[in-house]
Amino acid sequence: ARITSIESDCKLKGQLEVGDRVTSIDDHVITQTADFGINCDKTRQFKIAVNNSLENVLFREHTDLGERLKASLSGRQISEMQSQIQRLVQAQEDSLSREAALKIQLERAAAKETALGAQLRDAKSRAKELKEENAVLKTSLAREKRRAKKCPNCAEKANLKSPEGDNNNLV
Repeated sequence: ARITSIESDCKLKGQLEVGDRVTSIDDHVITQTADFGINCDKTRQFKIAVNNSLENVLFREHTDLGERLKASLSGRQISEMQSQIQRLVQAQEDSLSREAALKIQLERAAAKETALGAQLRDAKSRAKELKEENAVLKTSLAREKRRAKKCPNCAEKANLKSPEGDNNNLV
């Protein structure tokens, strides 16, 4: 259950932050809103998961700094600190944008690698088919040459030649 607001008179104010999550009450894991009503008339022990994202940490630091230093700092100094915090938040957003762009490039590269792998498998398969076809043709040519030796007139009519152009040397 995510904490969405904190009342001004809450005894835990300063220990809890908006965005933190209540994970259990008296070691009972929160699974539904009704879990908050169990033993609500007694003292209970809550377990809280603190939201420590950089943005929340910066926001808390900004708020704490503002409260502690309001009296001793000038408006200009506070403004400079606020600007610095905004630059840090912007730097984080820029970093996240670059990370997202790199993830997209990585996904594209992986897809390209997969496509090239498929093309390579297809090319190897086609090469194997052509090699087998070539072997069949060589066998057929050798058979025809043997027949031609038995019948010299047939060889002249068929004008049989090997792929290299030499009728006498079979590979």
